[in-house]
Amino acid sequence: MLLVLIVQDNGQQSGLVARMSLLGAKLITAHDLDSPVLTRSVRTPAVLVLDHDWASAQDPVRLDRLLDQPHWGKLVLLIGPEGCADRDPRFIYLDRRTAHDEIMAAMPAWKAELALR
Repeated sequence: MLLVLIVQDNGQQSGLVARMSLLGAKLITAHDLDSPVLTRSVRTPAVLVLDHDWASAQDPVRLDRLLDQPHWGKLVLLIGPEGCADRDPRFIYLDRRTAHDEIMAAMPAWKAELALR
């Protein structure tokens, strides 16, 4: 299963990469969705992990287009303890403080689900 991380906080990103690697996940980190690496690498449904800071800086139309793209099997949004007022049901919202553990727990089910697509 491929995880794509667009996480602005380097510590958060490093922690996610370390833990997800231990579970055998294939990982790509990027600063933006326009990265040529993503165009070349994402061929099957993948899990896209975004942090709230990155997502909130985007045009809402861009996020709507993102949510409609079939190569993103799961869309995870890391939020802070203050939460997020406008929640889109197409995102999986995780507290960035506990996201490592929650993603690790969900990975086997996500992998099985995405394998059926």
